[in-house]
Amino acid sequence: PDGGHCFMQVCETLQPTRARMLRFNSLSTDADSFMRARQSLTPADLAALQLDLVRAGVIDESGRLSAGCEEEDIISTFFVRLSSPADTTRQPDLYAENMAMWRENASGRGGCPFLLATWAPRASAGGGSSPPPRRRSASLASEYPAIGDLGVCASLRHRYLLLNGDEAADPQLFNVLVIGKSMALAGDNETEASMSEPSSRGRRIESLGHAIQLVEDMRKEAHAHAERSGWSAKVGLFFEVFPHASLDSLYLHVFDMLEPGTDQPVVLPEGLRSRLLSLDDALHVLQVERNVEKAAWVDGAEREAWRIHVVCVSPSSQNRGNLTLSCVREVYTDFPSVVNSIEVVHDERDADRKIYAPSFLFHTIPRPARSDTKWAEEPWDSVCAIGGMSDEQGASLKRVIAERHCRFGINGTPGFNIGFSEKAAELTRWLQDRASQANKASPPQAAQGLVRGQGIVEDASVALVVNLEEHATYLGLLPRTAQLAAKQSRVAFPLTARGRTSDGAGSYGRQFRDAEERPTTRERGWFIRLAEAYARELGKSHPESAQRLAELADALLHADLSAMAEEGEVKGDKDELGALLQVCDEFVRPEVVAAMHASAERLFHILIKCDAEVGVVQSKIYDAKLALSMAVQLAVEAGLPAGYGEFGLGEPDERGMSAVCDRPLVRDLVFTLMSLHKDKDKGRYVPQDEELRRRVDAALNCLQRLPVRMRQLMICDTGVDPNEDDLVAIMMVANINLLCEGKLDAGCGSGGAGGPRPGPVPAVRQRFQSGRIYESKG
Repeated sequence: PDGGHCFMQVCETLQPTRARMLRFNSLSTDADSFMRARQSLTPADLAALQLDLVRAGVIDESGRLSAGCEEEDIISTFFVRLSSPADTTRQPDLYAENMAMWRENASGRGGCPFLLATWAPRASAGGGSSPPPRRRSASLASEYPAIGDLGVCASLRHRYLLLNGDEAADPQLFNVLVIGKSMALAGDNETEASMSEPSSRGRRIESLGHAIQLVEDMRKEAHAHAERSGWSAKVGLFFEVFPHASLDSLYLHVFDMLEPGTDQPVVLPEGLRSRLLSLDDALHVLQVERNVEKAAWVDGAEREAWRIHVVCVSPSSQNRGNLTLSCVREVYTDFPSVVNSIEVVHDERDADRKIYAPSFLFHTIPRPARSDTKWAEEPWDSVCAIGGMSDEQGASLKRVIAERHCRFGINGTPGFNIGFSEKAAELTRWLQDRASQANKASPPQAAQGLVRGQGIVEDASVALVVNLEEHATYLGLLPRTAQLAAKQSRVAFPLTARGRTSDGAGSYGRQFRDAEERPTTRERGWFIRLAEAYARELGKSHPESAQRLAELADALLHADLSAMAEEGEVKGDKDELGALLQVCDEFVRPEVVAAMHASAERLFHILIKCDAEVGVVQSKIYDAKLALSMAVQLAVEAGLPAGYGEFGLGEPDERGMSAVCDRPLVRDLVFTLMSLHKDKDKGRYVPQDEELRRRVDAALNCLQRLPVRMRQLMICDTGVDPNEDDLVAIMMVANINLLCEGKLDAGCGSGGAGGPRPGPVPAVRQRFQSGRIYESKG
């Protein structure tokens, strides 16, 4: 009964670093918590951890993970013994499976790099006719409660994928928490000061590259084994993270997540499920770390001639800035000059704003986004405002446009992006008037600073509509960090929505639409079912937030929404939906939002299922469409041989708005432009239809002759929109600039990033500066 207390006493004596981590490190079960755990490990921690393992006998005198022996069996490195040449039994029941894996060698690594294993009594038998020792008998799991759940899995389709041979005993690979990090002993480890030296950073980049390759190879082998064994297509791949892992070696759980012969999902034992980290999350964190190191490695690289200044606003602006900066580093890891040319800052002047989005948390990052509240004082060539601003920030935007006479694109109308106040409505009318005057500018007006085509103010009526399949493709083109942020935003959106509710749909229903492109409406019962489903899913991981959501479901059931609407107790208009959102607001506090964000991967599927009940089959993409509209307007104004129709857009109205006339073409242009920095065979989007490929190629050939916008200001609220198209707009603007400079291939049908430019390139390139066209030698 007191085994846990005794274990901690022994642990604190032999392995104080492990004991400290057990007390203070939460379980690493998703990308965010795993990233925090890795970031918390300093070089001194790693050295102390290795001394712990030496003191406990996990690392032997040779500096390798101990394989143990018959007389002195170290249970925590049992898998090391199984993978070592000294153990000749090699789990005879799995001999055929291992031989098949080694023959096929799906990962392409040399030799026999991996070993399949199972947790069964005979798996650890000493071989021959002699019985195994008592401590390696059938009661093994019961004698070691920490690994008791492993025995329960014997009835499932379940295997362990282990490292084989020498790698199995490498202390640098003893757990997924430390792979890619230096486990040098104290005295040999990197100091905090030396970590920024180029040679040290280069070693870390190389080490992380090896770790990423290892994890990717483990995934390939695991999927190949599942296919050979006739498992379902739904395969679960999970690591256990130190110090909560059962054994001290690197091993991958491989599960068939469906019951054999059925579509019923497998329910893993709770004690095991609560400490599993998916392989995809682990891989994502390793890739982000390498990208950050690469970005720092090339800090001395030259900048591009152009500059994009991204100002993150809205609640939690600093966190949104860090999210944006992390995504930029992830996207442009192979373009260091681009990373240096996209300046991400945050503007926290939002004390007077009406909150329309919940708070947003994002982990700290190296070299985080800095604060900048004086961005209006700089000269900008163009402004793209796609984030919700406070009155003070709106005044800065008006000043930039009025004084600099720069081109601008604004996405929003009163009550949406700009805000709710009278000043916000006044600003929107001023922007619309300015756009109308500019688009009808006469020569005298041009002399006063108005430039024809200077402004665009778009709203939801001209957004790009994508179906669910296209939406999945779109999300897949985002960097992994943004994919998770999009899911976090969406799972919280229905219960935290703000804005106009008189249409019965609200802001969430207007974004996710039915087959007729109509906003979807939700009754009281829908919100009750969603809150109850969320509460059930969060019950184990976030019990307090689950209780709040269960209370919300009960409150919604008994609330007198009509009376609340009459009395003005609403979040939105004076109607039942506004009253319903008011009830949600009372229970969905910041801590509940944080719990939903932390569990977004699990809650996302619940929300998708609930949305299907009300007929959601489409979504709208706003900001990426605005970025395309601005580029096309500039192309037309520059006299390039293409009109709006060649880009799938209609002629603009007096406010500069261009409707989507050819949805497939606009969709493929957005998808291609947002992935143009990738090689064709490494993630770049390629239209499936040959005619669409031809038309996209023609449009790109036109865009590559655009004047380069040298100084661009973008105002974003990354992390608010469930489509994360703020980030997509940034990627499109940067990729168009790279295209104009000849650093990206304009063709969809051939070539890749950095390939040759098709078509003639003029010797003199037009560049756009301060609202006017001038010529400079390119």
